[in-house]
Amino acid sequence: MNPSIRRHFLDVVGSGIMSGYDGKLRPHSNMTRAETAIKLLRMLSASGMIGNVPAK
Repeated sequence: MNPSIRRHFLDVVGSGIMSGYDGKLRPHSNMTRAETAIKLLRMLSASGMIGNVPAK
């Protein structure tokens, strides 16, 4: 993996926006609508655009 991409993955995981499955990120797997909605809420919360949303 490209080092700059890896750094971004680590930032996203470290911030609690993504947690993966069983501690593993699976970038080629499909996400459900619910998983997508949660990630969007977490990103908006982290950016300060909406109120706090639990990280996990």
